[in-house]
Amino acid sequence: MEIIKKNNILLWGDLCIDRNNLQGKEVCGPGGSVYYSSKIFKNFKWNPFIISPRGNDYDDAWLEGVSIFPKNPLLERTLVYQNRYDSNGKRTLYSENRDCASFVKPSLLPSGLINSAKAIVVCPIDNNVSPLNVKELTAVMAKETLLACLPQGFFRRYEDDGRVYQDEWENAEEVIPYLALNFLSKEDGKDLDKKAEEWNRLGSIVVITRAEKGCSVFKDGKRTDFAAFSVEKVVDPVGSGDVFSAAFIHSYLLDKDFKKAAVFANATAALSLSFHVQEIKINIEKINSLILKG
Repeated sequence: MEIIKKNNILLWGDLCIDRNNLQGKEVCGPGGSVYYSSKIFKNFKWNPFIISPRGNDYDDAWLEGVSIFPKNPLLERTLVYQNRYDSNGKRTLYSENRDCASFVKPSLLPSGLINSAKAIVVCPIDNNVSPLNVKELTAVMAKETLLACLPQGFFRRYEDDGRVYQDEWENAEEVIPYLALNFLSKEDGKDLDKKAEEWNRLGSIVVITRAEKGCSVFKDGKRTDFAAFSVEKVVDPVGSGDVFSAAFIHSYLLDKDFKKAAVFANATAALSLSFHVQEIKINIEKINSLILKG
């Protein structure tokens, strides 16, 4: 496996297995921001390189065409997230096998992988990344490497029975100044605009995805809103936030224009709704066509 390429994108987080009940049947499939993002970067001709542990129960066929480190499973079981429903239809998220969710330290990676990357995306879905981990990354990556973050996992906490709930991101102020881009979604808690303004003052460009309302970008103390693109049919919204973030990073890497990146990402996320995540195939021509149609 070739490690060092000119177009490496490192996706640092947690592979998982999503286990859900759909129409009375249990359905298992790949999940995690690293997985969803890798599908988009691969579509855009980057070399997505996932850095995440996994168990022997993980089907590596899900990662076809995507490099991974560690190359072999480390444990028997993979991190699992499951939506459970009560008699009233209320959904609660549970996590299993959290012993598999461990942040892979930079010192364990093959020499040259980090400093050859065009971008590194820290995207945990489990609360397993410390400020020290991020500082270790910045100490060894090249100065021109873009460091981005999808902080979903930083907000997660866990009951003894595995139930997932949200809290504030502890020590966020120690991490934010290192991040060129930070992505928030409406699922990441309350007071998102306030968080975005605070984080922007710490030096990070902050993007809030707002589903059918588009997105907002906070840069240089200003908020700029971008409208969403309409879609005729929604097949599967799972992972659309990760699709958006990957598309934004792709566009931003090309010319550092956040306005173009926001429009491009909105269009890509809209098109992705017509696919199941495992089947996403979106090319630049289709995205640009949707943008021209408005």
